[in-house]
Amino acid sequence: MADYYQILEITPDASPEAIKEQYRFLVQAWHPDKFPNPAQKLKAEEKIKEINAAYEILRNPAKRAEYDINTNYARPSQKQGYHEQTAQYESEEERRRKEEAARYAEDIRRQKISQLDQEISAINQEINKLNKKMPEMPNAILATLFFIGGVVIPFFSSSENIDLLLLIGGASVVFGIVLFRERNEFYKNSYKPKLDEIEKKREHLKQLIREKKKLK
Repeated sequence: MADYYQILEITPDASPEAIKEQYRFLVQAWHPDKFPNPAQKLKAEEKIKEINAAYEILRNPAKRAEYDINTNYARPSQKQGYHEQTAQYESEEERRRKEEAARYAEDIRRQKISQLDQEISAINQEINKLNKKMPEMPNAILATLFFIGGVVIPFFSSSENIDLLLLIGGASVVFGIVLFRERNEFYKNSYKPKLDEIEKKREHLKQLIREKKKLK
C-alpha cells in the first residue's frame, strides 16, 4: 500500500488544515504545465495522480483512520476508537438489515393476505353461481306413491275385478320403478357432478381461510 503521508510529505500526526495546505502546495509545484519537457511533464502527471489519491484518503477522517489502522500508523488509542466505531457501524448495519428484512416480510405477508382475500371472494362468487345453476332433483314422492299403490291395490280388490286391478297394480309398480331409475340417473349424471364441484370449491375455500388465519 502506498505511503500517503510520504507522498504528501507530511507527518502522520498532521492536522487536517496542514494536510489541505500541503496538498495545495504540491499541486501547484507539480502542475504539468510547469514542465515543458515531455518526459518531465509525464512524470508530473503521474505525481499529481499520486498526490490526489493520497489527499482523497487523508482528507477524509474515516478513510484516514482506516488507512492508519491498515498501515500501522495509528496509535493504540486510535486503533481502539476505530474498532469501536467499526463495531458500532456493523451493529447499526445489522440492525438496519434486520429492520429491512422485517419490513419486507411484512409487505409479503400483507400481499399474501390481499391475494387470499381476492381468491376467497372469487371462489365464493363461483359457488353462488353454481348453486343458482344447480338442477332441481325430481321429487321421489310420486315414484313412491306409484310403487306403493301398485303393491297395495290388489289387496283391496274383489274377486270380480282382480285381473284388472292386478294389471293396474303391476303397471303402477313398474312405472314407480321407472321413475326411481330416472331419478337415480339424473342424480348420477346431472346432480352429483355439480354437487361434487361445489364441494370441491368449498374445501378449497376452507383451505384458503386457514392459510389466511395463519398469516394474521
